[in-house]
Amino acid sequence: MLTIIAVFGRVGGFDFVRWDDDINVYANSYVSPLNSSNIACFWRAPYMQLYIPLSYTFYALIGFLAKADHFISSASAVPVSLNPHVFHCASIVLHIAATGVVFRILRLLTGKDYAALAGALLFGIHPLQVEAVAWISEMRGMWCSLFSLLALWAYLANAIAMRDGPKTPGSRKRYAVVALFYTCALLCKPTAVALPFVAWVLDYGVVRRPIWLTLRPLCAWLMLSLPWVLVTCKAQPVPAEILVPWWQRPAIAVDAIGFYLAKLLTPYGLAIDYGRSPSYVLHHTSWVYVALAALAFCLCWRSARTSDRLVAAAFGVFIGGLLPVLGLMPFVFQRFSTVADRYAYLPMLGAGLLIAGVLARYPRWKVVSFACIIALMPLSIIQTSYWQDSDRLFSRAVAINPRSTLSYGNIGTLLYDRGDTAGALQCYRKVLEIKPNDEKAHLNIALAYYRMRDYAKAVESFNTTLKINPTNAEAHNDLGVLHAQSGNIPAALAEWREAARLSPGYDEPRVNLARAGQPNL
Repeated sequence: MLTIIAVFGRVGGFDFVRWDDDINVYANSYVSPLNSSNIACFWRAPYMQLYIPLSYTFYALIGFLAKADHFISSASAVPVSLNPHVFHCASIVLHIAATGVVFRILRLLTGKDYAALAGALLFGIHPLQVEAVAWISEMRGMWCSLFSLLALWAYLANAIAMRDGPKTPGSRKRYAVVALFYTCALLCKPTAVALPFVAWVLDYGVVRRPIWLTLRPLCAWLMLSLPWVLVTCKAQPVPAEILVPWWQRPAIAVDAIGFYLAKLLTPYGLAIDYGRSPSYVLHHTSWVYVALAALAFCLCWRSARTSDRLVAAAFGVFIGGLLPVLGLMPFVFQRFSTVADRYAYLPMLGAGLLIAGVLARYPRWKVVSFACIIALMPLSIIQTSYWQDSDRLFSRAVAINPRSTLSYGNIGTLLYDRGDTAGALQCYRKVLEIKPNDEKAHLNIALAYYRMRDYAKAVESFNTTLKINPTNAEAHNDLGVLHAQSGNIPAALAEWREAARLSPGYDEPRVNLARAGQPNL
């Protein structure tokens, strides 16, 4: 615990960042104030966060404790009513709790306290864990991981108790506890759908129950997770630009596996956007990553064919936790990158299992192992410093990945909010140099020209945005405002009606129609 506080303690004083923290927390009118009406919105359609209602409920509860009178945040153009320090402290507490559960799981599997401590320490302080702990918006992933680990712990304890037969007293109650934790994990983030595979790997590979005993609970978990898969696919439609043929997706997955193994072994050069989108990977395959993945598969194959399945089990846990985000199934963030540090949070249990298993068999390596793990602390402390505020975060991302459209766009938005319209325009143009058809960049350029009163160029950029995506409700609404100021009321009304039609939950066009004395749709 003290080691984790030494690494992550300073995060408690960090600010919000202008990377989804506004949408999820400080500018989310449902998070604050806390009341039954707002909480209910998280749990019913058509609210956009329907598929992770428990995470947003936790945001609201923490927000109640984080109330502040006009907190000055560098991530916002105006004072906010929430104190980010409370959210960051909550993330640190969650990480400490998750690390404690990892220790319990590893001790259950190895029977050695010092081995479990080494594995939990690696899980707790590895630099790959910094993004998940330091980013408030990823608290949903932290909650999901904590509930997943609790489900694993309860499941493995039951599996060990039932190893000699299925008639252990109280087994049904323990399975009910497992189901409860797993359901909570799914309600926090749908990546928990990979947990059944992780549980099966540990049950069959480490606990070593007969395969017929391990498959029954696996099937029950998969049936429980199916509704979340369907809801998530509906709630998060994948942009057509990142879709690739199914037969190319294994290549993307192998590249991702190699990438995570490389960062696990050499955890430096970490950033929020690596730019490894599907199209980039298919045209710029890293043979180092492919070689690492191939070597790992060979070691696992050899381990699985012997009586010592430790390496195969550890690798299976690592890959199992990554399954939803390897690119075999497309997901929204692939627009920027298939890989991200936060995706490795729960899979780090596999790395901890490997260290714990090796030390349980070769205790003479204790000193060397602990020394190597403790040596990661300075790297993690340095990595946390980049999360202090938005400026440091995005500057670091651009330094690591000079083609990060995500970072340039967010830097531009920061400058725009601070009144530096010319600087913002320069950042948005940089995005278009990298990605000429970036819809958001064209929209931001239109808004910048609008502020500069260059209405002709603003209209041109709005039209370009709508040419790329005719369903962009924000562009329709803003173009309507521009038409209204130019005196073209019929065109303005048409744009506002279209915006209201395209996005029923978007209030601004309806407000504009009401001000113009026009009925809503």
